[in-house]
Amino acid sequence: MGELITATSVLNPGERTTFEVTKTTALTIGRGTIKHHLEVAPIDADRTSPPTSLIERNFDAEYIDAWLAFHEAGLAVTPSLQLSSRNTLLVTDLKADGSEIYGKGLKQILFDQSWPIDDDPPAQRQRPRPETDKKFLGLFKWYHFRKIEREAFRFAEEAAERGIEIPLDDPFELYVRPDGSWNFIALDLHGGGATGRDKNELSALHYARAHMVVNNLYHIHQLLQQVVTPPAA
Repeated sequence: MGELITATSVLNPGERTTFEVTKTTALTIGRGTIKHHLEVAPIDADRTSPPTSLIERNFDAEYIDAWLAFHEAGLAVTPSLQLSSRNTLLVTDLKADGSEIYGKGLKQILFDQSWPIDDDPPAQRQRPRPETDKKFLGLFKWYHFRKIEREAFRFAEEAAERGIEIPLDDPFELYVRPDGSWNFIALDLHGGGATGRDKNELSALHYARAHMVVNNLYHIHQLLQQVVTPPAA
């Protein structure tokens, strides 16, 4: 049997789940943050709950505060946040169903693969979710992407209206599911959360950060076309 851990819901501390960790894989995305992909089996009375996966990250009180602020404001974040018995945080694995996250982290990965350092071996160019990548590339037909641009600025303005500052470094990202549906979601959260800034000041800041998000998506689109065959027009 693998290690047993207990996860306590941050939203509902009385809600606890025990998991058996069957596999742990280190993740490299996220500066200064230790992350692992955990494959787990919930331990219940009749052992009927299906296996699932979670993302484990180091404990960070500021992250918890920001997650709660975004969640309470109705802004999209990971559906669950739990505190584990080994003093780490557990969040929903959004990619478990074949979905993909398109943002600053993926842009850097694709850039490194396209322009490897001379002394490094060739980077792995095979994409883990090529079919979802094709859905993403299909969103760049102008009539689709105009909607994405509008939604990016709406997400940023909605946060400003609710007194929530979106992060500077990685404001929010595009979450694309295998069926092609999508929405923006805030995942990094560092530097974000409830703030005493004036709404007009926040709106100005968020306008620039939404531009950053849209530019990241343009760059990802350009880089992805080198490794994924785009859908037919």
